Amino acid sequence: MNRFPTLLHREWMQHRRGWLLLAVIPAVLALLAVPFGQIRIEGFVGAPMLAAIAITIYLMALLALALAAMLIQAPGMARRDQQDRSIEFWLSLPTSHWQSVSATLLMHLLLMPLLVLAISVLAAQLIAPLLVVNVLGVQALGEFTATEWVIFSAAGVLRQLLGLLFAVLWLSPLIMLAMAASAWLKGWGVPALVAGLVILGLLLQQLTGHTLVWQVLGFWWAQAKVAALPLLRGGIPFESLAGSDAAMGWFRDWLLHDTAQLLRDAVHPGMAGGLLVAAGGFVLLIWRRSRPGN
Repeated sequence: MNRFPTLLHREWMQHRRGWLLLAVIPAVLALLAVPFGQIRIEGFVGAPMLAAIAITIYLMALLALALAAMLIQAPGMARRDQQDRSIEFWLSLPTSHWQSVSATLLMHLLLMPLLVLAISVLAAQLIAPLLVVNVLGVQALGEFTATEWVIFSAAGVLRQLLGLLFAVLWLSPLIMLAMAASAWLKGWGVPALVAGLVILGLLLQQLTGHTLVWQVLGFWWAQAKVAALPLLRGGIPFESLAGSDAAMGWFRDWLLHDTAQLLRDAVHPGMAGGLLVAAGGFVLLIWRRSRPGN
């Protein structure tokens, strides 16, 4: 019998309320604020561009919020079973350590943020038209066709789905090291990890003259940011596209181009090195879980 879905269901039952609130509360606040808020935009902005920007910014903001929540929760997940004294119960079940750890990681690092993103996509379909009506009036909704809207929305959702996946992959070495450190050193884990990285970085800098540790950490973090927040790359001529009939098509093409760039960035030695570090943290986490009495 495959017990992995049961382990996933356990994570869902324990944490679904917090993650649903994380997705729903910003959507409700935005849906209440946008129709009645005093929103002023300098210069002429066409309805397609305004809607495209609204959806993109909203999805990026919620994805960033989900990733932040995941980063905050991740270290605590490493010792959750020891802290609530349920480790003996889970060890008594016919499930392997790697299954238990993998289910926790999959749910918290991917499936829960994916839930937030899915709810945000649905909310954005309402928020963007309400913003257009507030700023430009009801007649502005006729400036783009349903087909254009569906194509743009599909491109935007694809980009954010890949952004979530690659942001987690770029952050995985930091997450797994933090979880492994917390599993072995309890509350001192994260401070010890930070101190260890600082000492290692300073030592290598003194011995070799190179800031390798800072460069690697900065590279992983920078790649995760542009994966989750594509607008950070820049390159969008908002002023020239503001009143253009081709704005929606241009913005869609920009999303597809940025998606291609995201995939090219992943084919980099830094990604392979980061995944190796993450795999090492995963092994350390399982090793610690297999020694609950120590």
